[in-house]
Amino acid sequence: MSLLILSGFEANGMAGLLADDRLANGLNIPAAAIATGQTAQTASALMHASATDPNVMQQQLSSLNQPPSVIKIGAVFDVATAQVIANWLSTLPHRPTVVLDPVGLSSGDHRPLSTMTLGERLAPLLPWVSLLTPNTDEAKALAGTTESVQILRVLQAQYDFRGTLLLKGGHSVSEQDDVVTDELLVPDDPRRWQLQQPKRLSKLRGTGCRLSTAIACALTDGYALTDACVLGSAVLHRYWRLAPKPTAPGWPDTLSDYPVVSTDTHPTSPDRTFPALDWPSGLYPVVDSAQWVQRLANTGIRTLQLRIKHARSDVLSDQIRQAIEIANAHQLQLFINDHWQQAIELGAYGVHLGQEDLDTADLAAIANAGLRLGISTHGDTELLRALALKPSYLAVGAVFPTQTKDMSGQIQGIGRLRRYVRLSKGTPVVAIGGINVQNLADVLDTNVDMVAVVSAVTASTAPERDAHLLNERVMRCRH
Repeated sequence: MSLLILSGFEANGMAGLLADDRLANGLNIPAAAIATGQTAQTASALMHASATDPNVMQQQLSSLNQPPSVIKIGAVFDVATAQVIANWLSTLPHRPTVVLDPVGLSSGDHRPLSTMTLGERLAPLLPWVSLLTPNTDEAKALAGTTESVQILRVLQAQYDFRGTLLLKGGHSVSEQDDVVTDELLVPDDPRRWQLQQPKRLSKLRGTGCRLSTAIACALTDGYALTDACVLGSAVLHRYWRLAPKPTAPGWPDTLSDYPVVSTDTHPTSPDRTFPALDWPSGLYPVVDSAQWVQRLANTGIRTLQLRIKHARSDVLSDQIRQAIEIANAHQLQLFINDHWQQAIELGAYGVHLGQEDLDTADLAAIANAGLRLGISTHGDTELLRALALKPSYLAVGAVFPTQTKDMSGQIQGIGRLRRYVRLSKGTPVVAIGGINVQNLADVLDTNVDMVAVVSAVTASTAPERDAHLLNERVMRCRH
């Protein structure tokens, strides 16, 4: 994937094109760059702002060696610039992902960059935008309101905007507030994602352009849009934390740099932390019947998951009851997938929930019953949301392509798994998805605590033997 940065030029590099390019280089993302205009400004004053000649802009866009897959757009000084970019976008063979930071004012003295309204300048571009990142002042200039849902509705109705909205909350923070909350609204997702960071006391220029550029870099690196927003927030927080020193390279791997992620369905963690695992290491087979639990009970494995997706309620309850009895007799940590009510009723060791189940499950009831909780995660956003709920473990996947589920677009790979293990320090991490004898060593090298398998055991011609051998390999690596 390739990145194009379109932004204004500011000679000191505190904002705009120079700052964007420096950030992209630090994240190891090569980028082409075109200046949308020129400014002369200091930390306290804007002396000049003018747009690049539209003909020059058109020729520069046409001269690019390859069509970009991701475009970050910063300051747009007039509607002619916006129209040139929109016309060029319409000629590309594939529609790129466009991140637009709707800069309305200078970062120094907050003077307008143009006599045109922000809406007039950006109208030709907004139908092409995948992610819009306004602060509350910019949102009000565009939509006449600072309420996120209303902003999205106005943008959709007036500008044919069909993208995701990341409403930055820094401009609406009062002196009494301890945190800054950004809201992320994704089309066709009824939830409002909330990204919270500590309030920053120092004033730095160019934070909006750095955030949108970091998001664009994450998209170029293959991250999903919501995960890219989380990574952008972490990169910006690291920039604030280290300033005025140069920022560290690569994606942050310190949890304190990342936002606290929640949704309006579960805005806070439950009143109590879920109990810890008794044996937080080893192989973790996922099976679909009590019979499998019985077959694996004497292999040395301490943790299993019962995942039954389609069964009559009476058959389901009977299977869960049998599996719990077997697990208790062999001192196994048995997690029941999805069916948390039956798990509570029948006294299971724990419950495993997917992200979609978090919106409907009664987490307080699970915690009050003393059950352990495991949560599936598929990227940064879900990982951080799960961490905020203080679970007993996190499952991270899919590490590799798998035959048991269609995980298209959610393959994490070894590099991301390693970073997720670092971020989850203190909470056991279970790697899952496409793990087998051939790639197990690479997975264990990330320092995961447990390894979940499905086909590697259930599709084996000698499942008890292979489960025992795989468990021995995992345990040797962990001790």
